[in-house]
Amino acid sequence: MHNNDRFQFEEREQKLHELSEAIEKQIQLIKKAEISIKKKEEQCEKEEKELKTLLSQIQLQSKEYETKAQIEIGKELEDRESTIINKKFELEARKRELLEREAEIDAQTQRIISEKDKISSSVRSSINKPSSKEPIARLRAQLIIKEKEIELQEQACAKEQEEISKHSHEIEEVTQQLSVEKKNLEDKKIELESKEKEIESQWSQANQVQESLLKEEQKLNEATKRAQDEYFQLQKQIEEMKEKIALAELEEKDLEIQENELKKKEQEAIIQAEELWIKEEKLRKEENQLAKQEEDLRKKIAEAEQRDKSLRIRREFESELELRLQGLLMSEDVLQRKNWEELRVLQDCVSKIQAKEQELKKREQELLEQDRHKK
Repeated sequence: MHNNDRFQFEEREQKLHELSEAIEKQIQLIKKAEISIKKKEEQCEKEEKELKTLLSQIQLQSKEYETKAQIEIGKELEDRESTIINKKFELEARKRELLEREAEIDAQTQRIISEKDKISSSVRSSINKPSSKEPIARLRAQLIIKEKEIELQEQACAKEQEEISKHSHEIEEVTQQLSVEKKNLEDKKIELESKEKEIESQWSQANQVQESLLKEEQKLNEATKRAQDEYFQLQKQIEEMKEKIALAELEEKDLEIQENELKKKEQEAIIQAEELWIKEEKLRKEENQLAKQEEDLRKKIAEAEQRDKSLRIRREFESELELRLQGLLMSEDVLQRKNWEELRVLQDCVSKIQAKEQELKKREQELLEQDRHKK
């Protein structure tokens, strides 16, 4: 039974070790996801800077334009500005999509951390309650599923990064086109005073967009900080689990010591049981001997009582004979001649009875001494 408990304890310890490794692996995947989020934040910041640069170039170009061919160039600028605004809206929409994707990743990360907390709680309850039989295979399956989900998230992040790179390339192409247009517009030097207000309005809108981007960036920073705090909490929980495993190892050593002591006590109990069995056999033999001796004593007592009864009868007969003898002696003078032979016979009988009585007393004394020695 003790070997079975020890085997179960070793198996549970091995499963806890595997679960701890799986949790550490999941933490590494979460770190990779955090790095991916940081890269996306940097990409968003880069796009924001490019947008600011683009607007600055437009503002500088608007001041350098001359009034010459204002209508024609103004129309062309309107088309270009419309293209830039559309591109900016596309970039903003893409930025919102990235932020929503970041929020989804953050929510999924929170859900994974929550489920991992539940798994950690299940592991802690299985250490505190050795009688608990929660299936470890189910926990392991959950960890495998979470690893697959994280791999899918990493693939999605990689795809998002490719799309971001593609958009960055498109932005570079737009920047190059704007540089070419700048050279063309420098030759024309058209002044766009009428468009300055609109550009300033667009600039104000860009500032508003920038402020919203800053707010979103602040939210992302707060989410990153929360993720870091949760990561530190997970590390703390892992340390606590390691401490509990160490305590379990100490308890196992104590159990081994107690097991050795129990084995010694069990061996001593077996020896004592054997000694008690030998003593019990001796007592049974002695009891049988005593019962036999008791039976012999009962027989001897019965014989002694019988002898005592015979002696009483003999004594009564002797008394009667003595009375008769006295009567005979009293009439001795009269009956001396007639009863001489009878008197002699009676005297012989009396002497034989007395001798027999002495012999019986002696024999009874010997039996009593023998009984006393046996006791």
